[in-house]
Parts: sequence; structure tokens; C-alpha cells
Amino acid sequence: MLTLEDLLRFFLLRWKRFGIVGLAGFILGLGFHYLGPKHYTARGTYSLVVSTANGSALDLRGASFLGVRTGASEEVKQIRAYIDSRQILRSLIEREQLLPELYPREYDANAANWRGDPPSIEGGMGRLRDALKSQVDEVLGLVWLEMQRSSADQAQRYLEEYVKEINAAARAYAIAQYEATAAGLEAEMAVSPVADVSASLALARAAMLQKLAFARANPEYLLRPIDPPTTPIAPDGFPLWLKVFGSGAMAVLLYGYCYAVILHFRSRQSAGAELGA
Repeated sequence: MLTLEDLLRFFLLRWKRFGIVGLAGFILGLGFHYLGPKHYTARGTYSLVVSTANGSALDLRGASFLGVRTGASEEVKQIRAYIDSRQILRSLIEREQLLPELYPREYDANAANWRGDPPSIEGGMGRLRDALKSQVDEVLGLVWLEMQRSSADQAQRYLEEYVKEINAAARAYAIAQYEATAAGLEAEMAVSPVADVSASLALARAAMLQKLAFARANPEYLLRPIDPPTTPIAPDGFPLWLKVFGSGAMAVLLYGYCYAVILHFRSRQSAGAELGA
């Protein structure tokens, strides 16, 4: 059974070998830090914008503070649907032409051409989805989004454009719905012979026009940034000093233990041979 004393004795007798192994571990950790793959994560916090009964809008935090009943569950369902939407990812890739950045090894930037067959947009959507993480708090009305990329600038830009794509899609859908509803109410008003019914239809149309005006005037229709994403200043993972010293220490410990085990079994074999003789 090896003891700590045995390991210390092995280390003191062969400190030069351990020093070389430790230096090799340091170099290996340094090389992995600078030459290995890097991943950067951009993070953003957003407030979910909800509509009130009179057609105005508050973020859910403000609505909860003021005691306004907003029916926010509808907006929560919407944001979950948009986050899970493949069409949002497709629109983002097509609008920003992200396939070359999503497949850097398959794309020749100097020749501006693909090496072989170009990848499918469905594959790019899969890579973009894998790089995205989300969390929705239904009570506070907060949405946390993360985007991980091999470049710090890409991580920030992708996340910003992704949120813009969600807001644009939700806004376009709402405008189309409000316009159609307002037009339908106006048509019913024109043919309604009852004054009270016409007045009710006019009130409903006015509320719909308020919502339509808000949707047209606000690009941040569904997600309003609280803490917008910034360019990550350091890659994900452990810091440089921990990688270097950790790899050096692990190399020394592993080498020392293996070396001690080998010597231990050799000594037992020698002792067994002497007894047999």
C-alpha cells in the first residue's frame, strides 16, 4: 500500500523529472488556452411587454406593481412559441446570411465560395438552436436569453438580431390582426341599424385602433431590453492561470503516482524472486 511518505520520497529523489513533467503540463495548458477552441456567451435580460385592457402596454413588472390585470399568460405563450419557432431561426439566417459563419470550415472566405456542397439551411437552424438558451419567468415577466458562439462579436450580434426578429414577427402578426379586426368592426358599424350596438362597436374599434397604433410605433413590441447583451470580454470556461497551473499539477500528480506504482510492483517482483531463489 502506497503512503504519502512514499510519494514524497519519490518526488524528492526525482525532482528533476517531476519538474520537466510539470513544465510540460504548463505548456500544454497554455497551448490549449490559446490554440484550443473558444466559446463566448452573450447574455441579455428582457422584460415581457403585455397589453392592458384599454390598448396601452406595460412591461409585466410595471403591470404587477400597479396592480393592472393584463392577462399576461397570452404573452408568455407567445414568447415561448416564438423562442421555439423554426421560422424565426430561418428568417434570421436568411436575412443576415449567417450560413458562412455557422459553417466556417466549409466556407472559403477568400474565394467567397463553399468547399463542396453548401450546407442546408435546416442544418444551420439546428446549429443556431444549439447555441441558444432561454428561460422565461412567468411571474416576473422576465426573459433571459444566451447565445454561444466561437466569436465574441458574433455572440452579441446574433443575440441582438434574434431578439429583433422575434419582435418584428410578433409586431407584424399583431398589426395584421388588429387591422383585420378594426376593418371588420367598421363594416359591422356601417350596416348595424341599432344605435347602441353601433356605439359598442365604435368603442371596440377605438380600443383596437389604440393597440394598432402602439404596435406600429414600437419596434420592441414583445421583448423590451433591461440588460442588453454586450460583447463578452473573456471566453467561457476556466481562466488562464487555472488552466496552466491545473494542467501542470495534474501532470505531476499523474506521473508521480504512475511512477510510484511501477516501482512498487517492481520491488515486489524482486522480493518474490529472491524468496523463490
